[in-house]
Amino acid sequence: MNTEERLQAAGRKVDASGFAERSTELAGQIANTQRRSFLGSRKRMIAVGAAGMILVPGVAVAATLHFTAETGHYGPPGLTESDTSEFINMCAPDIRAFVATLAPTSRPLPAGTTWPELIDQVATPAPGDCPPSGPGEIQQVTGLRVRLLMATTCPWDATFLHADDTGDAAGRTYAGKQLASTYDAINAIGGYGDDNWKPLRDAAAAGSRPLVERDYRANCEPTQ
Repeated sequence: MNTEERLQAAGRKVDASGFAERSTELAGQIANTQRRSFLGSRKRMIAVGAAGMILVPGVAVAATLHFTAETGHYGPPGLTESDTSEFINMCAPDIRAFVATLAPTSRPLPAGTTWPELIDQVATPAPGDCPPSGPGEIQQVTGLRVRLLMATTCPWDATFLHADDTGDAAGRTYAGKQLASTYDAINAIGGYGDDNWKPLRDAAAAGSRPLVERDYRANCEPTQ
């Protein structure tokens, strides 16, 4: 039984196609330096990578590019909303193959969720962004790594809540540990601008439901 089927059996709805979109939307905006709470909106918490960012002249250009998605331009150090990772052309024909090289595939996923599914979601540009209908979309490598990690949190939220609903204490504990590990991994690569994510990480690690359910309802349930 996959994640959606398990949640439907527990009387809970989930939109699997929205897992990555709701947690990783960056197109068309650069996050405000004064970032909102992690618990308020997951998609505002990514500190690196944004669509439409101008490539800065004078930064290092790679001698050999393995993918057409690679631009050879890197973020200049010292900018609040940027890091020094490479800018990536999200409209390149080999963007999926490139994103697949960044996926942390050694990390476990809940039953019914797969890395190819999440890679496809993260590698798909926002509708209308690519030529000829749009100017193109640029994101940074670190931002893509954050998006891939962030895309796993809704499935783990759903698994945690289903386990709690059905009295599966071991399943709830395992899902909570995976959530906590994911938040730590995002923080380790600079994905958060403050410490507002830590209460949710701690609640998940402790197997405590309220904050996990709040996060799920805010970020993972289908928009009506």
